[in-house]
Amino acid sequence: MKLKDTLKLYKYAYQHKLMFLILMIFAFNCIMYIFTPMGVILQGLMVSIAGTYLVNYTYQTMVSGMIQGSEKVQKKILKHFTVILLVSNTALFFIFIVTKFVFIRFTSLDPKNTIAVFLLNYMTFNILTYIAVAIIFKKQLLGCIILGIEVLMVFAQFPYMISESRENWVKVFTEGLNTNTFFGGDYGSLGLLAMAFAVCLISPFIFYAVSKLMEKVPFSKAYIDRQPWGKI
Repeated sequence: MKLKDTLKLYKYAYQHKLMFLILMIFAFNCIMYIFTPMGVILQGLMVSIAGTYLVNYTYQTMVSGMIQGSEKVQKKILKHFTVILLVSNTALFFIFIVTKFVFIRFTSLDPKNTIAVFLLNYMTFNILTYIAVAIIFKKQLLGCIILGIEVLMVFAQFPYMISESRENWVKVFTEGLNTNTFFGGDYGSLGLLAMAFAVCLISPFIFYAVSKLMEKVPFSKAYIDRQPWGKI
């Protein structure tokens, strides 16, 4: 089984056209959060969800009897999923995370601390989301707890997000972009960006490792019962 065959599984997933539309909504949010202060908190979560979305949705085809009946095919698909996640996560990192990083350097009143909050959130959300995707179809409660932790992290940072929004939008409209801040020698922020990129590359392999650990665990009955068997 080749990588292109695994990609074709997406069209056999339930309501795949609707799900593609939802993916576009996530992409739109990622674009919006580049230019809004609330993206300091939410961009990392949106990018992580968007990066796992294709694999997350195609994973439902793994319940199919044809795939379950072949251990070799399951291992191939898992490796292909990891490659897809690696490519998508890397692409989204450069398109949305690096772009947001540059935007913060130009606009933030305190770029060093704002970048630290932004990238630490991204790294945490990225790792947690990839772990959740690896287990949620087999241990739904545990997967939902991990996603719930991510939501709580967002709500816990709302006061900071509101403060960041108020202060930085006022600065941009009254003072304009600060090129001196951007070109300043803040090597600590660049080091944190490099660390975030390392996490971006590692997260798909965390997904693979957790999936291998969960290999012998059967799919959740609640999940199987929701599948439209006639379409798989």
